[in-house]
Amino acid sequence: IFCYGQTGSGKTYTMEGEIDSEDKRGLLPRMVCSVFDYMERAGEHMQFMIQVQFLEIYNEKIRDLLSPDKDNLKIREGKTGDIYVEGASSHYITSELEVQQA
Repeated sequence: IFCYGQTGSGKTYTMEGEIDSEDKRGLLPRMVCSVFDYMERAGEHMQFMIQVQFLEIYNEKIRDLLSPDKDNLKIREGKTGDIYVEGASSHYITSELEVQQA
């Protein structure tokens, strides 16, 4: 998900919202809930592996929000055309709570 706008325009609130309020949750908590709901309904014959990355682009610099010491990352294109952020941290998660704690 990419969120763009000037300072104070509500990007963080739109993305996060009020985590403890069912009707005021932002995009991220709603999407994570949907992913885990789907996994629960898929049944035992399916297996899932989920990774998360949280990045911020500010003043043309990419910062890894899971590893604050990584604050000038670069966007790269792989040999097969895939786009990725070189050196960005990825965390495997198994629950909605782990996403909130990441």
